[in-house]
Amino acid sequence: MSGTWSKFSSMLRNISPSRRSGDHGPRHSSDNHASPLSISRNSSTASRKAAAPPSAPVDPPHKAIPASPPVSPPTVTRSVAEAQAHRAAAANSDGGRLLPVVDTTLITVADYTIFPFETNPRLSAYAIHWLISGLAPLNVLIVGTGEYTTGFVGGAASNSDKSFGVVGLVMFDLRSRGKINKISMVGTTGLKNEGIRAHLQNGIGKKYKGLDTTVDLMPADGVERDPEAYKAAIDKLNPGDAVIVFTPDDTHFPIALYAIEHGCHVMVAKPAVKTVDHHRQIVNAAQRKGVLAVVELHKRYDPIYADAREKIRTFGDFSYYNAYMSQPKQQLQTFKSWAGKSSDISYYLNSHHIDMLTWSQQGRAVPISVVASAATGIATSDSYGCVEGTEDTITVMVTFRNVASGSHGTALFTSSWIAPKAEVHSQQRFFYMGHDGEVRVDQAHRGYEAADDSRGFYQNNPLFLRYTPDPHGRYAGQSTYGHQSFEKWVDAVLAVNRGENTPGDFETSLPTFSSTLVVTQILEAGRKSLDSNGAKIDLV
Repeated sequence: MSGTWSKFSSMLRNISPSRRSGDHGPRHSSDNHASPLSISRNSSTASRKAAAPPSAPVDPPHKAIPASPPVSPPTVTRSVAEAQAHRAAAANSDGGRLLPVVDTTLITVADYTIFPFETNPRLSAYAIHWLISGLAPLNVLIVGTGEYTTGFVGGAASNSDKSFGVVGLVMFDLRSRGKINKISMVGTTGLKNEGIRAHLQNGIGKKYKGLDTTVDLMPADGVERDPEAYKAAIDKLNPGDAVIVFTPDDTHFPIALYAIEHGCHVMVAKPAVKTVDHHRQIVNAAQRKGVLAVVELHKRYDPIYADAREKIRTFGDFSYYNAYMSQPKQQLQTFKSWAGKSSDISYYLNSHHIDMLTWSQQGRAVPISVVASAATGIATSDSYGCVEGTEDTITVMVTFRNVASGSHGTALFTSSWIAPKAEVHSQQRFFYMGHDGEVRVDQAHRGYEAADDSRGFYQNNPLFLRYTPDPHGRYAGQSTYGHQSFEKWVDAVLAVNRGENTPGDFETSLPTFSSTLVVTQILEAGRKSLDSNGAKIDLV
C-alpha cells in the first residue's frame, strides 16, 4: 500500500503544468495496472481550506494544482474488491470533461464516487483534486422529486418542456465533471422510487454519454408516506454539504432552516419563503452558521435579462414597469396538489419579474406600497379541481420611491396559470421605462421556431437548458442559464468550503437570501392585499 501511494505521490509532483491544466490529446495504451485504492473523508474544517479543483475547458481561469502538493498515505475504508466492483461504471464517467482515461487506478472518494485517473502523467485533474487538496468532497441532497427535479409526474414523464427535469440532470453533469460527489434525493413517499430510477435512466442515462444517473432515493422503497423524511436525509450529510430545496412553497422554510442548522449550504426554489419573518430567520441562521443560502432565480443568468438589468441602470430614475408571465392550463393538473393550498400563482411566477425589477433598482428605488387584484373561475372548475379560493390570475401593483430624487414609479406584475396551449410553454415579457430610456423584452420568442407532427408549431429556448446532446452524444447544457444558476452556486459553495471566500462575498453576484428579502416583502404584501379585498398595504 505504502509503495503504491509513494509512486502516486511522486507521479503527482512530476506532472507538467500543461498536463495539469488540461491535456485532451489522443488516447494511448498503457501497461500500467495499479490496484484500486480508497481514501476516507476528512471532515475537519481545516481540510476544506485547500486548493480549488481545476476547471473544465469552458470554466473561468482557475488556480493551478501545486507542483509539489502535500500528500500523505490515505486511510483504506473499502476493500479492493469493493472498489473493483465499480470499475466498469467509472470507466465511462468522463462526460467529455475529464482528461482521457487509459488503464485506470480507481480512487474511491468519501466512500461514494469512483474517480478514474490515468497511471501515466496525463491525470484527470478533477479526479486527483480531492486527493491532493485534502478537501472533503461536496455531497448534494435534493429535497423534492417532482417535475423540476426529475420530470417524473403522475407515474410518467411530465408533458411540459421539462419532461426529464432540470436539477437532477445538472447535478449528474457536475458529478461527471468532479465538482460534486454523492447525489441523493428525498421526497415524501418511497412508492415512486422505482419509477424515478427507470425514468432517469431512460431519459438521461441512455440519452447522454457518460452521465451516470445513480442516486440515493429516500424514503426507502415501499414507504407509503413520510413528510419528514428530509430530516433523516439531512442528518446523513456533513457540515459543508449542500441541500437543494424544490418542494411546495410552504415547506421551503422548515426544510431550509433544518439544513442550515445542520451546517449545510442551501439553495431554495423561488419563492424563497412566504413571509418576511421566515426570510429573516433564514438570513440570520445562515450568517450564524457561516453557510451560503441562495434562491434559485435563474432569470438572473438569462443573457437578455442580465444585459437588460445593466442597461436599465443607465436610464435614470425608475418610472414604469409592466411584466407578464404565464403557464398553460394543463400545468394545473400537476400543480393542483398544492395550488391554492400552500401558495398562489403570484408567489410562483411573479417572483421572477419582481426580482428582475428590484435587482435592477438595488440602491436606487425602494417599494413603499402594494395593492393586488385577482381573476377567478378556471382553476376551481370541475375540469381542474383546485381548492376553493384558488386564483387564476393575479396582478400586483407596487409603488416605488426613487431614493435620490424622491419621485415615484409604478410597477405591475401579472401572472397566470390558465393560459391556453400555445407555441411556448411560458409567456414571459416585460416593459421598463426610466426617465432617460426604456427596454422591451419578450423572452418567450427567441427567433427559433420548429414544427413536427406530434407537437405542431412551437418556439424553442435552448438558452434556458439545452436538452439535445452534442455531436458526440454528451450533455451540452453547461452554458445555459438554467444550468448556470446551479453551477455558479456550487462553485461558490466550494470556494467557501476551501476558505477562499465567505458567504458575504457573493451578495452582489448571487441571489442570496439577504439580497432578495425585498422580493418576499412584495409577495407577502400582495397576498395580504388579496386577503383584505384589495386593500393597500404600506411597506414603509
